[in-house]
Amino acid sequence: MPDAVTTQEPQSYSPVPIGIEDEPGQPREVRCQVGSGNEQACTLTPLFGDDSFQLDGADIALRMVVTGNEGGLFEVFSAEHRVPVMGTYRRSSSTDPCWVGEDVAGPTPICVRD
Repeated sequence: MPDAVTTQEPQSYSPVPIGIEDEPGQPREVRCQVGSGNEQACTLTPLFGDDSFQLDGADIALRMVVTGNEGGLFEVFSAEHRVPVMGTYRRSSSTDPCWVGEDVAGPTPICVRD
């Protein structure tokens, strides 16, 4: 008797839930590139009514909390479990869609394009 053939559906990615206390804005689909990874489809959700955001994609769940011209990066494991990444991120320029890390342990750059 031949072996049964199983087909595996491609894994779909579900963004990490964002709580109402994070003051989320309207999520939108963007193109993102994190570190040396390939550009891919991501969901960007604005947070806190400022330039902060959460970025969700295949194998990507990051949160950038922005204060002034600097950002702090967090890896998101669940709505309650976010781990800060050491170092400071800054926009590479006012027109460039990338955040570049200075003395960071995490990925750099983090680019978001509409």
